[in-house]
Amino acid sequence: MKKLIFTIILTINLLFFHLPCSLYSEVSFSIFDRQPIDYISPEELFIFFNQISHKFFLTIDGESLKNTISSLFDKENKISLTSENLLKVVEATKRAGLLIGLFEVKSGDVLFDDFPSFLFTKKDDNFVRIKEIPAYEPGQGYFFLSPYLCNLWISLYRKDNLKDASPIYLIFSYHDEDFSKLEKAMERVLNLARSRNRKVIYLDELGLIPYETVRNIMEVEKIPEEEAFLKAKRMLAEELEGIEKGIPIYDSLDTYTKIYNFLAQNKIKSVMEDLGYQNWKNIISFDEQKFFDISFAHFVLNDISNYLRTIKIYRDNYGRYNIKDRDTNFTNQILRLKNDFPDAILFTIRGLSHIGLSEELTKQGINVEMVIIGEGILENNIIYQSMLHIYEDLNVKLPDEEEIYLKIIPQEYLRLYFTEVQHNSTAQATREANRLIYKLSKDDCFTLSRELKDVLYTGRFKNDLEGLYRFFYEWIQKRVSEKQTIPSPP
Repeated sequence: MKKLIFTIILTINLLFFHLPCSLYSEVSFSIFDRQPIDYISPEELFIFFNQISHKFFLTIDGESLKNTISSLFDKENKISLTSENLLKVVEATKRAGLLIGLFEVKSGDVLFDDFPSFLFTKKDDNFVRIKEIPAYEPGQGYFFLSPYLCNLWISLYRKDNLKDASPIYLIFSYHDEDFSKLEKAMERVLNLARSRNRKVIYLDELGLIPYETVRNIMEVEKIPEEEAFLKAKRMLAEELEGIEKGIPIYDSLDTYTKIYNFLAQNKIKSVMEDLGYQNWKNIISFDEQKFFDISFAHFVLNDISNYLRTIKIYRDNYGRYNIKDRDTNFTNQILRLKNDFPDAILFTIRGLSHIGLSEELTKQGINVEMVIIGEGILENNIIYQSMLHIYEDLNVKLPDEEEIYLKIIPQEYLRLYFTEVQHNSTAQATREANRLIYKLSKDDCFTLSRELKDVLYTGRFKNDLEGLYRFFYEWIQKRVSEKQTIPSPP
């Protein structure tokens, strides 16, 4: 039978829990009057799933979720809080189309009441529900089942409970995010290293060496492309080596200039991402094909079938060369550094699309602590293209990928409106765009594409990119304002 895809409200209510509409509310803590609580009820899971899906107007595969979750309930219609059961809830939820995880809190201040979460501590080998997580006390062992939350140091829960002597700290952030948040995250790593008398190594993300840089070296020194690439990479690596001697680096991105100054002030050993020549070549060659621009042309000409074909090619190949291949090499480089410096504490700052790296390193037996710099939940801070990459890496199965692909162009041009017209940072522009784009339906995208075609045929936006950005914003803002009954995302 063909899988039925429902919204979370209809799926869970009709197919699984059979609950009245009055339960569409925040989780009540009245159950904590009876301690200890070592189970989760169907009603609470229903509210949990409902809250997550409402934040991003996502549909889920309710049939898959029902079949898996129902097998976990005991005769009293409860899920006992074993690690095995909680990890099965995570995997079932991801297969149904929602990204959650079972995490251990490491550090940070988050008001869990603002987000759908179950909070736990450990008692022997099982979990026990708690009403709130107090100011974190090292070694106490607090855990939560939730979407990926921002500005909170966490680690993925593992049954084998790794006790690696030299963990790696992953800071995921936009390159123009508020530096004060990044500084706070880096200070935590340095303070931990000092308290343990450990050396610190910073692994710097190298997104790309511009082709023009390599070409100039080729022309001046009359050497082949690969040799020129390796020379350019050595020059950048030598600059980074100066940080350990207290020599800062200027970067075109203000946030990164501040990062390098911070590292230089603390004389942190800094190592550059070892981007391979073939990986670099693949990225350059793919960029030259301009599949994103081709996709945009198909969208505004209302050629939806070719739009979907080309945007998927763009997404697949961008993800392969810029994320998967780079993260594979990055993982291998981390393993080499840990072998060469077994007592050192490693940390890196990496883009949000690379969050799957945390799970890959954990699978490699490395103790990972991570923090996402942003606001609210991960999905508030990422574009749909990144969502597709992250969900694929973390085995989240989206029931309706076509809807996500249709929103990529509107989302990007909303971001351009907020960066080029409103002069926001890319990080803030993404969050502002997402407050609108999450409320746009698939049918809205079809309508927008048709109307764009009609407008562009008049020549209205010839040599007027700002006008085009404004059109996207005003059209989407108007459409969203007509949907007053839909709740706002966080």
